[in-house]
Amino acid sequence: MAIQEPIYRPSKHLTDIIDIRSDREAIWLWLYCENWQDELLPPDSLNGGAMRPLLDAFLEGLDIRDLRRAKKDKDSALLPDQQLDWIQDNKRQLNYLERQMSSELPRLRHPRLHGRTLLIARLDIWPASLEAKTGLLSKVKRDWESQKNISEKYCGWLKVDKERVQYAIRWLDENGRKIGIYRPMPQDSSDLEDILTYFDRVQLRLLEAKEITNSIRVSWNREQHRKRNTDKKQMNVILPHAAIEALDLLAKKSGRTRAEVIERLVTAETKEALYLD
Repeated sequence: MAIQEPIYRPSKHLTDIIDIRSDREAIWLWLYCENWQDELLPPDSLNGGAMRPLLDAFLEGLDIRDLRRAKKDKDSALLPDQQLDWIQDNKRQLNYLERQMSSELPRLRHPRLHGRTLLIARLDIWPASLEAKTGLLSKVKRDWESQKNISEKYCGWLKVDKERVQYAIRWLDENGRKIGIYRPMPQDSSDLEDILTYFDRVQLRLLEAKEITNSIRVSWNREQHRKRNTDKKQMNVILPHAAIEALDLLAKKSGRTRAEVIERLVTAETKEALYLD
């Protein structure tokens, strides 16, 4: 007969301090206890299944004053969840926020903390007032909203297919230094998110991003035109103004370009020999 493990039930000590359902509050308390009189907790337990039982065991050794202090310190450390809802588990956004906030926030290295969870844990454990945390978040949120406009304003045409993205990555790699970007494009770049993260990292302003993406687009269109016209060659022909006006009129009536009109006229004359001896 299999022996069932006892069901874990959190103690009143723990539930008085944190919302037992909140991973964020439990992570904060684990980090808080880890720093309490240099108390060491197993690193692998952070954000794991053993985290809450270990916290219970630690809290049992504290007197009522220490427990009250922990509850008070939590209230003065954690901003409301609603103020953090705009932070997503998005690679580009997290990279940007990390660069903007890393000089303020303490570093944390734990095997079970990564991405959004890690960034928020660093913010929570940062020994600053709620007012200072709110101020920092407000600033980086404004900066992020401005920065992410790059993708919405100038890079939408890259979303059409992967071939355009790969071309843009090659173009940036080959032409970066020519346009004043000396940080190389990462070798593992493969998608639009990598391009936008690269623009963030080299701190392109919107107008700079506009000029660069326009240059990439012009180069892309030129290459596609060459591919579509491998059997054609450009020619410069001088025509009287009257002939040009007539050509434009024919193009407008037929819904074709000048080149298409000339090509069809030459082809027809070659076949029919109606006008030239």
